[in-house]
Amino acid sequence: MQIQTMETSISGELMEDEELLWSGRPDPQGRSVVSPARVFLIIGWIYLPLGLVLLIVGFILLFVLATSSASGAFLGAMIPGGVFFLIGLIFLIIGLVAHFPARNVFYAITSRRVIILRTGRYLRAVSYGKRAITQVQRFERHDGSGDLIFSGNAFSYGNTTYGNHNSAGYSFSRQGAFTAIPNVRAAEQKLLSMLYED
Repeated sequence: MQIQTMETSISGELMEDEELLWSGRPDPQGRSVVSPARVFLIIGWIYLPLGLVLLIVGFILLFVLATSSASGAFLGAMIPGGVFFLIGLIFLIIGLVAHFPARNVFYAITSRRVIILRTGRYLRAVSYGKRAITQVQRFERHDGSGDLIFSGNAFSYGNTTYGNHNSAGYSFSRQGAFTAIPNVRAAEQKLLSMLYED
């Protein structure tokens, strides 16, 4: 039902003489290589071991030098270790639990542009014109899924219904992405053929 609505939305976005070359949506089970969840995981894996090492070193030195007057200084080293460990643990849990799903996103490549549609309370459409896209990057997993990142100037608008554009919702963006798509290479080939077609 939702896929049909998105395809209808794409059809409504097409201009006269504009041909749909490729369309798709993120795989609900897939993970984005460039998603915020990945950033949380990386930060978590940096802070967690660092905090753990500081805690262990602080405990060892505290117990070895328990009778020394310098034991307070080692207790002071354990506090940052505990903070780093806690921050790392929180970021790691967020990265593992939060998939940042994009169920309401639909991607399309036409003969003239790239379109990213997001539904929800409002339909938001972002268009990257053929001449605006200056760089394309593909991040591909072993199973062929991945992300397609492209840079350029995008034209974005919001609307309350699928046909009436709301002029108050215009904005510009410099980077777009098709994230967690099943066959990222096929999407890249369609995008490149559109960009280099005269």
